[in-house]
Amino acid sequence: MFSSGIRLGAWDYLKWKHVKPIFGENGAIIAARLHVYAGDREEYYTFITGEAYGALKDWMDFRASYGENITIESWLMRDIWQYGTKSLS
Repeated sequence: MFSSGIRLGAWDYLKWKHVKPIFGENGAIIAARLHVYAGDREEYYTFITGEAYGALKDWMDFRASYGENITIESWLMRDIWQYGTKSLS
């Protein structure tokens, strides 16, 4: 939230498809664009740092590692879910 400046309520609208990485000349991710409140009259774009994008990507990968089917329609934030049998250590 600090990186993008979004309000707490914006999480309720953000899906993985609303995050687009921005690549530098060397091919590394340097930032990402967020489409906030997409489809609403108050929609806007904001940006997050490459580090913030990396943390968000790690979060989505973590969820996938526990069996969640991550798609472009997946919510960025969600309620806690059952971890299954995979060890957290």
